[in-house]
Amino acid sequence: MRRRALLSVCFGLLLVVLFLGCGEDDPVTPPASPKGTVSIDVSPDSVGATWQLSGPSNYSVSGVGDLVLEGLGVGDYTITWGELGGWVVPTPRVSSQVLAADGTISFTGTYTEDVGEGTIIVNPEPNSLNAPWTLLGPGNYDLTGNGDQTVTGLVPGDYTLNWGTVSGWESPSSSNQTLGSGGEITYNGTYSQIISEGTIIVDTEPNSLNALWALSGPDSYSYRGTGDQTLTGLVPGEYTLNWGVVSGWESPSGSTQALGSGDEITFNGTFVEDQGTLGDLVLIPPSTVSMPVSFTMGSAGGNSDDTPHSVTLTNRFQMSTTEVTNAEYVAALQWAFDQSPPLVTVTNTRVNDALDGSTNNLLRLDNNDCQISFSGGVFSTDYPDRPVFDVSWYGAVAYCDWLSMQSGLPRAYDHSNWSCNGGDPYSASGYRLPTEAEWEFACRAGTTTRFNTGDCLTADVGSYPSNQWGLYDMHGNVWEWCNDRYDEYGGAVTDPVGSLSGTHRVLRGGHWNASAKNCRSHFRFALHPIRSSTISGFRVVRSAQ
Repeated sequence: MRRRALLSVCFGLLLVVLFLGCGEDDPVTPPASPKGTVSIDVSPDSVGATWQLSGPSNYSVSGVGDLVLEGLGVGDYTITWGELGGWVVPTPRVSSQVLAADGTISFTGTYTEDVGEGTIIVNPEPNSLNAPWTLLGPGNYDLTGNGDQTVTGLVPGDYTLNWGTVSGWESPSSSNQTLGSGGEITYNGTYSQIISEGTIIVDTEPNSLNALWALSGPDSYSYRGTGDQTLTGLVPGEYTLNWGVVSGWESPSGSTQALGSGDEITFNGTFVEDQGTLGDLVLIPPSTVSMPVSFTMGSAGGNSDDTPHSVTLTNRFQMSTTEVTNAEYVAALQWAFDQSPPLVTVTNTRVNDALDGSTNNLLRLDNNDCQISFSGGVFSTDYPDRPVFDVSWYGAVAYCDWLSMQSGLPRAYDHSNWSCNGGDPYSASGYRLPTEAEWEFACRAGTTTRFNTGDCLTADVGSYPSNQWGLYDMHGNVWEWCNDRYDEYGGAVTDPVGSLSGTHRVLRGGHWNASAKNCRSHFRFALHPIRSSTISGFRVVRSAQ
């Protein structure tokens, strides 16, 4: 019993010694956990973007904008960038890094503004080339295409378009443009053809005529010349040559040819001498008839404005055997246009007078039936021997004056008041229109019947003979302007000049579409002198000297 108690005491003393140690040392402290730093950098700073950071031991923290977190335990950290209206979230939106002891890791997130997509239009010319091109832009954007294209869904920024190479064509220069948010820009590129210049030869026959012609071509090209010529340095394309009119010669028809790159083409034009007697003047009345001469003008069976009355003519006159033709009018008109200053002015629709301050219309070019055309400074006709029409009374009078000026004769007309030789046409020395009395006297050629062919207008098949004095087409074809103003007449008269007042001028002879009664020798018609039509023409006279 005593021995057991002694052992218990000894055991207790041993425990005390073990607890107190052997000297005066401090107690042992366990080691601290390793730490690190996490930096969060948001750009732009002003946007106030949110984020969420998670880490070891269920660590989690949320924040806004830039922040530095110190004393964080080592391990894996993950950041998630928050949504922000009007901005594109950084990519990737979720990223992770490992934080080592005493280390620092950084999470950087850049927000970009969410902008509208733009459009770029690519437009090369000519479209037929289907020209190649390359479009370069932000973020290594690179698109290759051909011809016209519209490219959509493009981010804003600077774009460059480079035009490709097309054989035989010069490429446009590259260009840079900035595409705004939701905007649209266009790249226009015009390719220029690399061409070799061509040659055109104009060959007229006979060479002695030195005939006038006009050449028109691409890009409003226009050139007037005479006789044989060789034109170099011309661009490829279609060219049209119109031949002018040479009095007494029939002009060739105009023609069109295509000039190729570096090619040579020839326009040949052969003028044929007019062998007829068109435009000749005959003496009225013939020298076998004694002067003065009287005849009955008008008809008892006619209208109220052509009552029969005695007319005496004291002077002979010369009258053209035919109505003035297109060729004759064009030749004189071209001469008038070529004078310096010109005696006429020309528009797309009209030929107007330019003498004595007058601007009256002479000829209508815009009538679909007009057989005279104007191009490149040259008048021409495809119907040289047909009577000229669409000519006003002023246009007929102007023609008479042009002939006088060409012949060195005094003009018969004053264009400021349109009087003929001061009111005395019979004494005029230049060309003029016939008075109404002269016209009917010449038409009748000594007859007293309805027509100079008798009381019937028919003729043998295939013939339109002249009257007894060699005048053709006095009945039908076209109305013929006379010098006189229109008014009713009557009573015996010598060398009548017509009314001294009135706005209209007399026409005689009927026309191709008139009834026979309107083509009678005595039948009268009237129009305002400014009027022109497809049924009115004229012939000229000159007082016998």
